[in-house]
Amino acid sequence: MKAKVSFFLAGLLIFAAPLQAKLMQPEGLVLKILGHYDALRQFQVSLKVRIFDPEALVSLDQPLPPQSPASEQVALGYTQQIVFVRDEVLFNQTNDLKGDILHLSIRSSGRQLEKNYNAMRAFSPQEVFFLPAVMVTKDPEVFKKRLGQLGINPSAVGTEPQGYKVLYRIGGPKENLLIDPKTYEVLGYNAQVSIEGRSYPLQVLFVGHYRKVPGLPAQILYYINGRLFKEATLTKVKTSRLSRKVRSLTKQYKPLLKQHESQLDDGLIFGP
Repeated sequence: MKAKVSFFLAGLLIFAAPLQAKLMQPEGLVLKILGHYDALRQFQVSLKVRIFDPEALVSLDQPLPPQSPASEQVALGYTQQIVFVRDEVLFNQTNDLKGDILHLSIRSSGRQLEKNYNAMRAFSPQEVFFLPAVMVTKDPEVFKKRLGQLGINPSAVGTEPQGYKVLYRIGGPKENLLIDPKTYEVLGYNAQVSIEGRSYPLQVLFVGHYRKVPGLPAQILYYINGRLFKEATLTKVKTSRLSRKVRSLTKQYKPLLKQHESQLDDGLIFGP
């Protein structure tokens, strides 16, 4: 009988082992996260973005019927071309499906430009920002500033159960990044959004890897109150020899940047 009990307890310990995650100090967790993304110094990314109506069947306040299909709003889809060099420059151009430009974001040398080209389809900086770029910096203080702009407290750490796994969490219970405890890859972002005066949970998931490029997911899925509303798929990625492209874009947009630029504190990803 004792042998059976010992065997049973050993089995419980085996299954419980993955649930254990040693709690880290905030500074240590920040350094581990940045270390995971250190090899990603620059990238040029093409994105195809699909938009869905989270209230196509019922309002966000009502329970969604089981296995309800997502309702795509095809006409609202768009593409993005992003060029990013760590701690130096970001160009982000958003076009509609016909190829017409909708929005332009530039971050360069402490300056920023945000310009909408279609009054009927205006975007905020938060809507078009490429979230994986948040983790790409060599400066821990820059990373902390970016977390602050996302509503995340970089001094708060904890753990988050996910099935049989326990993930690291940087931030509080509602606004946070979730991190793989083995690789220190960021798996998701959680926040709260206000819609017509009511608060709903926003969940962003980084899914897969683009052809094994470290730090770049294959897809980014956005959910409001558990309902899919945006799907961004990486269709093309380049991670080297971007200096010529950066020089070309800098020359192209230099006059526009002088006309519309505003100052941006080092490390911030959105303007004031």
